[in-house]
Amino acid sequence: MIDCLELRNIGNGAAVNISVDDINLRYGEDSVARIRFENFLFLEPNKENSPTQKFAHLRIFINNDDIAPSDPVDFVTWSIPLDFGHNPVAFITTYSKQPHASLVVRFEDVDGASYYQSVTMTVEGNTLRTLQLGRPILQ
Repeated sequence: MIDCLELRNIGNGAAVNISVDDINLRYGEDSVARIRFENFLFLEPNKENSPTQKFAHLRIFINNDDIAPSDPVDFVTWSIPLDFGHNPVAFITTYSKQPHASLVVRFEDVDGASYYQSVTMTVEGNTLRTLQLGRPILQ
């Protein structure tokens, strides 16, 4: 893991208990990688007159949750290819059948109300960039 997803709170209030749903991506006949994101506890909103920008940097991890096969021949297609073990963005670019990745961000407000928000991401160079941001939906 070397990549990070950078989040910025563009809402009016603080976001609490921020998480991003895992992405499952098939990369072989019987192999599915799980791309997961670190959680973040608290992120203040960025206001137009704010002297500093506030960001959350969530580390991105990639692994295969399935039980490793006992046959070494099958292990080669099960394991995350070495070229991508530490580069989830390149892995998404190579194995995604879609031109974009859809993320679901979950968070709470300071009063404890839970929300989720969809974010469509595209790969630009070796980074993920926001393409479209959905509206927060109260759960």
